[in-house]
Amino acid sequence: MKSREVILGGVFLLLLGLGTSNRGESSEAKDTIKNADLMVEELDLFSGEGAAVNIPGVENSGQEEVKTERKERGIAVENPPKKMPDLEIIRSVLKKYQTSRAVGMKVEKEVHLVLLDEIKSSKGYLWLSKGRFKMEMEKPENSLLLMEDENVWMVTKFSENEGTPVQVTKLKARQVRKSNPLIAVLFGDDSVWKKLKVSSSVYEKGFLTVEMEALKEAQLVDVTKLKLVIQKEKSEIREISYWDELENETSYKFSGVEFGKKVSSRFFRYVPPRNAEVTEL
Repeated sequence: MKSREVILGGVFLLLLGLGTSNRGESSEAKDTIKNADLMVEELDLFSGEGAAVNIPGVENSGQEEVKTERKERGIAVENPPKKMPDLEIIRSVLKKYQTSRAVGMKVEKEVHLVLLDEIKSSKGYLWLSKGRFKMEMEKPENSLLLMEDENVWMVTKFSENEGTPVQVTKLKARQVRKSNPLIAVLFGDDSVWKKLKVSSSVYEKGFLTVEMEALKEAQLVDVTKLKLVIQKEKSEIREISYWDELENETSYKFSGVEFGKKVSSRFFRYVPPRNAEVTEL
């Protein structure tokens, strides 16, 4: 290197002058040699392989070339950890609900009818426990959706007055687990997620919002689009919404989630009252 040769040449001349003028100053000459060697070592540091690669705050355009060269030599190159896909995040959160002894929460249901420009709202409670489901909505809807091991009961209470018939629909749980959007998301098997296509994903202020299109093979009744909102820090579901072909939107928003609740098996059983009008599908 030219700069190195210049420094060494200057040191040689300096030592030659010191030797002819005053031989008693040998200690100063040694110090000068030491300083010169340090300068040469500094030049070697900044000109050798990996120079300035690991200096914080300093950009180095040759950093990728160094990594490539290290890779070609067979030297291990550390890669940053891969980001978990959004669907995997959702499925991991759902697994927390599915494996808990019992989960209870408040729910707000809202149905937006586009053609009528009408919004229907109701509040209630939802419980989950090892494949069983119970959602009881208060006025004005005043309804019950309950899934046992084998059957699903859909109950509409038009009035609390005695003698007023109660509308009850009985379905097979196996069928509803795949077709009902809310239950399919909470209890559907892994094949459900293979039939959904992510259309958008946004992470903002600790919330992950994922919108998905339902493919034809998904077999979700009257559902074209689905949205889930996850609070990542707590690993909790905050919202499940879906749209039908007419763009009518049904949304469920959850709050006050409690895991590990104790409930009896009878809590998830239903026996229709005597005056009920039962329809089996």
